[in-house]
Amino acid sequence: MFLHPMMSIGADSILPAHKEGTPPPSAYGCFPGFIGHYSRELGLLSLEEAIRRITSLPANRYKLKNRGIIKNQAYADLVIFDPEKIHEHFTYDGKPDIAKGIDHVFINGKHIVENGNFKQGILPGKVLRM
Repeated sequence: MFLHPMMSIGADSILPAHKEGTPPPSAYGCFPGFIGHYSRELGLLSLEEAIRRITSLPANRYKLKNRGIIKNQAYADLVIFDPEKIHEHFTYDGKPDIAKGIDHVFINGKHIVENGNFKQGILPGKVLRM
């Protein structure tokens, strides 16, 4: 199933808006786990193909214009990571823990993860309507 060219990856999790409760592991680990395990460890997909399946493929499927791609006038949602180190990392202690190997994250052009650490109080995301 993972080898079908139209198979994309997604998670049916949502992060709690409050400080109580524990987010499900997929909230932080779905995509890094996919890249680390299926691309790097098992070698089933190239890194480029794994990234396409979590970015432009689902964005196109759901008709999200200017998402999932890097080009002029597209939304600047970017993750800078080390492909040799990326993997999921989670606990059930209720504390968010960014996946290992992720150095920087930009949402709508705003730097929200710097040197592997969340920057507090920056909420640049917005609801996407289909």
